Amino acid sequence: MGKTALRVTVIVVVLVAVAGAWLGLMYARILPIASSIARLPVVGTLLARSDGEQQPPEVDVAALQAENQQLKLQLQAKSRQVELLTARLREAQQSAAKPGDEGAAPPPDTDAVYKELAGYYSSIKPAKAALVFNELDDDTVIGILQQMEPDTAGQILAALAPARAAVITRKMLVSE
Repeated sequence: MGKTALRVTVIVVVLVAVAGAWLGLMYARILPIASSIARLPVVGTLLARSDGEQQPPEVDVAALQAENQQLKLQLQAKSRQVELLTARLREAQQSAAKPGDEGAAPPPDTDAVYKELAGYYSSIKPAKAALVFNELDDDTVIGILQQMEPDTAGQILAALAPARAAVITRKMLVSE
């Protein structure tokens, strides 16, 4: 390469470096953005100010608060349903454990109760379901998990403490 070509190459490299540094300083908001540069399609989008040129959409705080309140009420209703079903399940387990109560009403179908509970617990986040499952006995947890989709049951098992998940898994293997 000749001396002239070398000089041209060095000048081009220096100009590119200076332009890059200049754009970098504008991007970092150290230098003000020139209006002619901001109109360039690619560079303009990179350098556009989110705080000045484009205003974020207004948030309707009242609507969000109303929606939040509605969701809280729905959650409370679902929690009450889960508590009632859990109580029915305990009753069913207790009446199934007592042999020979002929005068008593027939025990509810535990599979139906487990299926209904599985539906409720499937609709909440696995971590929240795992918190409740930590308070239930192993047989109840197994009954509910067996009525769930495998992916959902797996997510809940993963959210349980490892030792508790291992015990439940062992018992599920024995019961099948």
